[in-house]
Amino acid sequence: MAKAGLHAILLAAGRGRRLEQASGGIPKCLLEVGGSTLLERHLRALAQHGLQRLSVVTGYRADLIDDALRAISPPLMVRRVFNSEFELGSARSLWCALDALRSPVDVLLMDADVLYAPAVLAPLTSSSRSGLLLDRGVSLSDTEAVKVCVRDDEIVEFSKHPVLSIRPDYVAESVGFFRFTADMVRRIANHLSLRQLQSGLDFPHENVLRSVMLEEPSSFALHDVTGTPWIEIDFPSDVRRAREEILPRLQRARAPETGPVIA
Repeated sequence: MAKAGLHAILLAAGRGRRLEQASGGIPKCLLEVGGSTLLERHLRALAQHGLQRLSVVTGYRADLIDDALRAISPPLMVRRVFNSEFELGSARSLWCALDALRSPVDVLLMDADVLYAPAVLAPLTSSSRSGLLLDRGVSLSDTEAVKVCVRDDEIVEFSKHPVLSIRPDYVAESVGFFRFTADMVRRIANHLSLRQLQSGLDFPHENVLRSVMLEEPSSFALHDVTGTPWIEIDFPSDVRRAREEILPRLQRARAPETGPVIA
């Protein structure tokens, strides 16, 4: 499918309580690193890869994100989707986004609290398969990292707390960026709809992604970005690391011959 037909979804509804000391209470996607907010960086990266449509799921301080989008004048069509129950699990945000799409299309699903080089998206935007980015530099003691357990080049577990009795060949960290084909989007929507009817959607969206991945693991391409500078920002220490360590690495990695790269 052409990139023009790929619809990006950016999950940006969460409050980010653990980060309030560093953020001053603004949404995480509005944190500035190197003079640009994470939101600006997402928009430029997506446009750089030829995407034309984006749904931003907002919730906490949605007014600030709305104001930021108006000020940025994004280089792609942006739909704002409001999750009024943003205090619940992120599965509710994903449900709001898919409900707004109405019909399944290929989707690029992204967490909003990640700093990265735009080039990291290339394996997902250039592929026609469902897939995810992973980094083998994870520590099993990192309780925040969503871990991807792989055996024989297929996902055998996807969880923050995997049971290692499954004996994977290796364990990596999910970057939080995924591509799903239209068929996979339909399956995700069906899972969300069923769980909403059964018990509501107060749980992390990764739980639903896990269910779909383990149903048909051979359908998912695994894109290894180990060694590529990126960081998910959850704590004040992550903000410091983003500005003092990751940003300089992104700036050093810029390659002028490939065109402008937002770092």
